[in-house]
Amino acid sequence: MIRSRFAIIAAGLAGSSLAVWLSLGSAHEDNAVRTFVLTLVVSWSFLGAGLIALARQPRFGALMCAVGLAVDLAPLGDADAALPYTLGLVVASLWIGILVHALAAYPTGRLPSRTAVATVVAAYASVTLGQVAVILFDDLREGCPGCPRNLLLIADNPRVAQILLVAVSPLGTLIAVAVVIELARRWRNASPPLRRVLQPVLWTGAAAVTAVALLYASYVVAPGLSEAASWLTLALLVAFPFAFLAGLLRMRLARTAMGPLLVELGEAPSELELRDALRRALRDPGLKIVYRRGHGFVDGAGQPVALPEGSSMIGPAAALIHDPSLSLDPALLRSVAAAAGLALDNARLQAALRAAQTKERRRLERDLHDGAQQRLVGLGLELALAEARAERDPPGTRELLTRARGELMLALNELRELARGIHPAVLTARGLGAALEGLAARLPLPVALDVRVVRLPEPIEIAVYYVAAEALTNVVKHARAASALVRVWYEADVVVVEVADDGVGGADAAAGSGLRGLQDRVEALGGGLDVCSAPGAGTRILATLPVAVRRDANTPAPW
Repeated sequence: MIRSRFAIIAAGLAGSSLAVWLSLGSAHEDNAVRTFVLTLVVSWSFLGAGLIALARQPRFGALMCAVGLAVDLAPLGDADAALPYTLGLVVASLWIGILVHALAAYPTGRLPSRTAVATVVAAYASVTLGQVAVILFDDLREGCPGCPRNLLLIADNPRVAQILLVAVSPLGTLIAVAVVIELARRWRNASPPLRRVLQPVLWTGAAAVTAVALLYASYVVAPGLSEAASWLTLALLVAFPFAFLAGLLRMRLARTAMGPLLVELGEAPSELELRDALRRALRDPGLKIVYRRGHGFVDGAGQPVALPEGSSMIGPAAALIHDPSLSLDPALLRSVAAAAGLALDNARLQAALRAAQTKERRRLERDLHDGAQQRLVGLGLELALAEARAERDPPGTRELLTRARGELMLALNELRELARGIHPAVLTARGLGAALEGLAARLPLPVALDVRVVRLPEPIEIAVYYVAAEALTNVVKHARAASALVRVWYEADVVVVEVADDGVGGADAAAGSGLRGLQDRVEALGGGLDVCSAPGAGTRILATLPVAVRRDANTPAPW
């Protein structure tokens, strides 16, 4: 692109230098200074606008540059040598055909229809073949005594030349009318965003083409008006590239909407709020946000949507369907798509956070139910029993109060642990073995521990701890046991937790909310719970939890 620009600038400088040299050195040009000044103004207006357009609309920019370079060829008609003079006669109006081409192809640089193609072909034929047809029979030196010889002259026949000129001029007028009709049709069918892009160029360009047609018609119909028509044409031609630049400036100013857009998107908008904010920023009321599903896309309601050409992706999972005219400003689209992508990512993160908060709240509720709540319920029962025995059995009451005091201390410790992080801090810091040792040390009966696992995934580790804690709580409250045993080991792809006691037995998972809560906790992780508690034979609780970590060779199973 940079090389192309340098080449165009070099060609423009060479053409302008040639135009100045030919005009100032011409023996038959009466207004040499005015001619080359006007040539330079028109040429570099188009060249400058075209060079700027190359970055965003390369095809259209190339056509604009071609108009500017073709204008520099017109002063060849001021040459004093026959060959460049004749060449100048042939290409003098070539820039008009290129201008028609640029207008018909605006803004993409591609001709949108067969009608547009036919109009452009007719324009090129009119300004080249039509011009050649006239000068085949016009010596031209009658009106220009100092002009060199016309090398294409077949026979000097002014009558035939006039007939051909009269025939070619209406064709130019018809081409101008066709161009105006085509531009009006495109304006009518355009969306509001596209109209904002087309407006400056189409109307100025249509007026310029119409003025050119009137200029050539004036040579035949009213030669006395040709001077005024030429100045009007010049003014509109110079205005055309500046109108194009005004359209680019309008698109650039549209980027000022990015500031308010970023403010709106920073407030974590909903999907509808995001869509409406993008519509306001891009001034496109039909803009849609669609989401990738499988190999296709769906809208916000889940309905399949075809992704049209020119849509803008928002990351890998979403896209914007927008007015095609917005593709003329890819930098704006990239900025908006990036902002929308950040907003969508933020919304997804917040949704994930809300889901995590809900999950954590439910886990907290379960931990409270299985731990401190059960202890406090048991404590209430112990105190009620102590109250009933207070007068008739003082020693028994003291024993009950001692047990109640122990339960209270356990409940307080568990609540402190929950306040620090849902589960005991030592579990996170030092692992399951240390946490179970601390639990056993707080109980009023001896507990043998046999823990043959290393660190487990956090949800499994917490579940194992609470299975042991709740089972031991039941032992203290109901079993009237002298001792208890806790074993944890790997068995294939599961970790096994066993809690056994030598108490009175008779525990029933269906009748107690504590054991049922343990069963729910274990099953939530894909495991199972088995309770064996025959009357008089103690209680054995066996929980199995699937775990990805396999048994290490140095930690054999306890059988």
